[in-house]
Amino acid sequence: MAALNVNVQCPPGRNNYVNCATVRPDPDGTIRARKANFASYQVTVLDDIGTKVPFRDIVGLKPSWIIETSRGNYQVGIIHDVPLQDLALIERFQKALKTRNLSDGDALNGSTRWVRLPVAVNGKAKHCDAAGAPFQCQLITWNPERRYSIDQIVKMLSIEAEFAASVNQVTPQFQRETADENSTEVLAMLLDFIDPNCGYRDWANALMAVHNETGGSDEGLDLVDAWSSGGRGYPGRSTMEAKWRSFRGGAANPLTIGTLIKMAKDAGDSDLEYIDALAKGFIPCEMEVIAPGKSLKLDAPITPPPLVPIDSAPVVPVAPAPAVQPKRHPLEKFSLRGQSAELRKRSLGERPILGEIGIQGQLLVIYAAPNTGKTLITFSLLWESIQRGRINPDRLFYLNMDDNSTGLAEKSRIADDSGFHMLVDGYEGFKAHDLEALVRDMVAKRTIDGAVIVLDTMKKFVNVMDKKDCSRFASAMRTFAMQGGTLIALAHVNKNPGADGQRVFAGTTDIVDDFDNAYMLTQVAVAEGVKTVEFKNIKRRGNNPERAGYSYSIERQARYEDVLLTVKEIDLMDLDPIKQAAALVADEVLIKMVEGQIMAGVVKRMELIKGVSDLCGASRANVSGIVTRYTGGDPTMHRWNYKTGARGAHLFELLDRPAT
Repeated sequence: MAALNVNVQCPPGRNNYVNCATVRPDPDGTIRARKANFASYQVTVLDDIGTKVPFRDIVGLKPSWIIETSRGNYQVGIIHDVPLQDLALIERFQKALKTRNLSDGDALNGSTRWVRLPVAVNGKAKHCDAAGAPFQCQLITWNPERRYSIDQIVKMLSIEAEFAASVNQVTPQFQRETADENSTEVLAMLLDFIDPNCGYRDWANALMAVHNETGGSDEGLDLVDAWSSGGRGYPGRSTMEAKWRSFRGGAANPLTIGTLIKMAKDAGDSDLEYIDALAKGFIPCEMEVIAPGKSLKLDAPITPPPLVPIDSAPVVPVAPAPAVQPKRHPLEKFSLRGQSAELRKRSLGERPILGEIGIQGQLLVIYAAPNTGKTLITFSLLWESIQRGRINPDRLFYLNMDDNSTGLAEKSRIADDSGFHMLVDGYEGFKAHDLEALVRDMVAKRTIDGAVIVLDTMKKFVNVMDKKDCSRFASAMRTFAMQGGTLIALAHVNKNPGADGQRVFAGTTDIVDDFDNAYMLTQVAVAEGVKTVEFKNIKRRGNNPERAGYSYSIERQARYEDVLLTVKEIDLMDLDPIKQAAALVADEVLIKMVEGQIMAGVVKRMELIKGVSDLCGASRANVSGIVTRYTGGDPTMHRWNYKTGARGAHLFELLDRPAT
């Protein structure tokens, strides 16, 4: 259709497209993007840049625009300074681009191609997120002042040889009037609704329908290959080609676009009116194969309207269409249009409520090993935020699922004194598995009102080893946060560290991926009855700090309240020296053994490492790390250095260190 009211025609939740060409209307005023109606070629768009075509292959081009159409996949637009009207020139240009593989081939077939708009979604199932939401197209760059001639584009893309060679290429003695570019695009849009993991029978039926409607063309093959590649059982291009060639025309009851329409409507969450509109605009394929040396005979010659320069083209008056009230789109009832003022009221800004690491309106997860202090520090920081007026205690709900009776009694007393709520599994009818439903109910009824929910611990509410369970849980919590709620989840780490010796969070990656922020809490040092710990950010979306340090007393206190009062934030300028001193204490035994071996005359590196490892049973990797860490010429930081001996051997010797 003509672009008369783009905001109505192309709402953000649809697969919206624009044509690379302008076309003349049919005698009855109908707008159809067909070669017979072609007027001028306005833009060239390169497709699948970043996935099938590396950006380095078009590094010389300065595009007019770039749109991300799926994650990591882009369409690159080039505006022609003078719209092209020579179809032969357009074909030559497109062949040169295809020869160099500078775009997905199907995007360079024909003069009336459809490309995506930035205000649109990519509804293909393979590009939906874990919650099933389609990918939102993104405008990356927009430089409409960049307009180029064909010669300039050819030079920027370094395709001079290919462009020149295409002059003498002869079109094969084969002609086919297949489903035109617009109709091929309709087939692609219908496939967008169908999951390529639909099962072999449905998959094969979809292929046969496209084969019949496109006359078994290469364009049809490219179409079903791109769709099938999103499925788990994608067999590869060569198998796809063999399957495609196996279909034969002339069947008594061939599968047609009707098959695709039914499959699209049965897919669930489909826009039925939109699918019907697509079907009405479809033009079925008519094909005639011409024997070599013969020409196509037509009942009457086709005489297209004369082409005139674009600047002097007369303005053809078009009778205004009767005013028709557009049908309400099913997604409109979910639209936030007109609610910006209300959303501003709900916006909480970036107000810290858990020291500096927790910000209101976010999903935060803290991973830590047992006895690291995650519950103690969380409790202390929440209590402090209440005292400072950062949290309304009546909207704070601490879900305590990991405590004994004594701990529960102590924390409940603090909750009563501070005015916040504590919920416990099995008490007052509350069950941990009810949380998700309760949150969804709050979202539906809009009763969140700045609520802060603390999960201690998260594994009581979601199976952290189950990707689907994690994804569903995170989706529910995301809607909670979008309405101003805050979630703070305390979680565990794996028993064994990773290959780098660092702690690894327990469970799948989905919680970390879907939450706004994630911290790893680790012990730094224990000295003189004080434990020092460090929060290190492993996922950040917002103005949260990369690191934070805290300390607290581990000496026995009379009451839990007294322990809370010992929690203290450590300045990062002080935290690093504490870490270094703790590392030195941990290394001291191996340092002494290395020094002893050097004094005994074991001075070659490999012999030194082997000797210390054999003596104390430490791994050679640990000993090698100690040798490297304390090698250097600064006596205040290092313990030994080496000089180079015969054949480049490192010969170690002890440093003269100042008395401490």
